[in-house]
Amino acid sequence: MVMPIQKAAHQILVEESHPLPSRIIAKRALEREMAASKSKDPIQSLAQTIEKNIRGSVYNNPELVFMTEDGRRVIGLPEWASGRSTQERPSPSLQIVKITEKDFEKVKLAIEAGVGPNEIEVLSRLIHSGFKVLRDEMLSGLSTKHAAQQKKIDELTN
Repeated sequence: MVMPIQKAAHQILVEESHPLPSRIIAKRALEREMAASKSKDPIQSLAQTIEKNIRGSVYNNPELVFMTEDGRRVIGLPEWASGRSTQERPSPSLQIVKITEKDFEKVKLAIEAGVGPNEIEVLSRLIHSGFKVLRDEMLSGLSTKHAAQQKKIDELTN
């Protein structure tokens, strides 16, 4: 039965009993005919819709949350995020990534702008979405505390 992707994602997560990447959720929803899409890449389209709903909060019903497991962003149920202690979460594997000084400045600004609850989440969002996608959110987060840095964000993201 076709239903909104958010409802299908919630049902899949309840059945699986653990967080999953948005693309896996979208793939399973399509395979089980719980969701439909006419786009050229239906898995990508549905995965982006799930993530957009969570970020925007408007259509995040039933509620889903971003979580980080093994250093990657996954989708989970709110009770999983609040019910887990840091000791229960597997520690992310160590990854060394070389970035330019300009990109490092972008990362520092994104963290300062509060685009995520911690460094791992911020880096995950930046890697997944890219700096230009998060530009408005970075500007908003910095506007009250750091109006002068808005110009720097523009310089770094253009």
